[in-house]
Amino acid sequence: MDLERISVAIRPRSEREAIDLGLHMVQAHARAIYPPWAIVVLASAAFLAVALPGHPLIAVLLFWLGLPIYDRIVVHVLSKALFGDEPDWRETLASLPSLLRTLSLNPLNRIDFTRSFNLPVIQLEALRPSRRTRRIGTLQRRVRGDAVALSAAFLVIQLVLLIGLLTLGPLLLPEGMLGKLSVDLGGSVYWDKVAPWLFAGAYVLVILFLEPFYVGAGFSLYLNRRAMLEGWDLEIGLRGMAQRIRGAAGVACVCFALFAVPAWLPDAQAADTSASRSGQPLDASQPLDESAAPEVIAKVLAQPVFGHEERFLQWRYIGGREKEKAPESLDPSGFLDWLFNSMLVGSAFAKVMRALLWLLVIAALAWLVWRRDRWLHLIRWRGVAATPEAPIVVAGMDVTPESLPADIPRAVRTLWNQGHHREAMSTLYRGTLAALVERKHLKVDASCTEQDCIDAVERLETPDVSRHFRDLTTLWQLLAYGHRLPETRVVEMLCRQWFQLYGEKP
Repeated sequence: MDLERISVAIRPRSEREAIDLGLHMVQAHARAIYPPWAIVVLASAAFLAVALPGHPLIAVLLFWLGLPIYDRIVVHVLSKALFGDEPDWRETLASLPSLLRTLSLNPLNRIDFTRSFNLPVIQLEALRPSRRTRRIGTLQRRVRGDAVALSAAFLVIQLVLLIGLLTLGPLLLPEGMLGKLSVDLGGSVYWDKVAPWLFAGAYVLVILFLEPFYVGAGFSLYLNRRAMLEGWDLEIGLRGMAQRIRGAAGVACVCFALFAVPAWLPDAQAADTSASRSGQPLDASQPLDESAAPEVIAKVLAQPVFGHEERFLQWRYIGGREKEKAPESLDPSGFLDWLFNSMLVGSAFAKVMRALLWLLVIAALAWLVWRRDRWLHLIRWRGVAATPEAPIVVAGMDVTPESLPADIPRAVRTLWNQGHHREAMSTLYRGTLAALVERKHLKVDASCTEQDCIDAVERLETPDVSRHFRDLTTLWQLLAYGHRLPETRVVEMLCRQWFQLYGEKP
């Protein structure tokens, strides 16, 4: 796969961004997608209509089952256009026999809600059934829910467009014209012969327009998942770096000559150098044990710094919606009456589903109560008057009031005059942290560093306190890590400021 020819920007995207990219790809290559797509779809619909003249619903069912075959045209065009080789409609139609070689005959694939995501794996990777199943399972991790949501969203859009087309014709006809046509054709003849074919035609038109977008969104979701798993963005970046340094071949040769000088040294010195670089003693008598490599790799990857991921979900109440009132009067003409009867059936189905959902909610609540010992300890109850517990150790130092003298400035001066400079600055620093935690309600924990403490103090929005603590932290770091003593007058000034800021009890 030549990643340098990809016509879209390869970068880590969220699943929703990937779906949006697929919709834009279909728009950008619509001239290459829709002509062969329309020819195949309309030809298939016409063939089914001629072959099953008295069974329109069976023809619609067969057309629906054949959608994965037609979708291969969209995947073929998008996969070619992705690398800048957009085919025209003649080339696409000529490649139809080759597109059917990897056709999956499993009928369960048609009712799979991840069909648009699985189709590129089936068509483009051409794996054996067992390997294909494992490959799909690997790619669907973390994105299966988005693929299912994509199918559900497009199913809703299909229903909306289908109902819109079915109701558009009667709304455009003059008043009473629909009833007159129904009478002229014969009421039963109209509903038995004409109306089903109108439904079939409307469904074909909806699929003709909407299905390429559905397939394109699933194709882009598949590409994004592969780019994340295989590191396409890193590979492209490394290739760009390699191209940029190719022009420096002369400098590379000089560097190679310089680094090749150690090769003239004795073998023992080279061995010592190799051992020092690897950080382990070099033992040439024992060969490398490759069987132990998987165990070492597993131990490294088991550390918390690898594979750690956190996701946060937040529920937000958006308010209820007003119930739509049922129309008080309906047109008694045949088509609208049939549509209203269908809506009544849908209303009854909605009531049944609502009852099932309520039963599901009650069962879930009962299960939560039954299993409360597994999740109740995860909830942190927050009382109104509760205050956070003061930390005992911050930045590796004890900041409890019991470990500090009663008069901190006086104790600091005494230690400083006795020559115990480090103990004096430590006492002043710990005493300042303890005073901030106790009197200013500073929020720190044991893992905070000096810089974290500075950031926490600045969030108190007290300029004098922030300035004093920042200067004190700087002097403490210079003494603790740089072994540089501050001047006596500076320490005295910090003690006076400490008394001004924290001397009086709250």
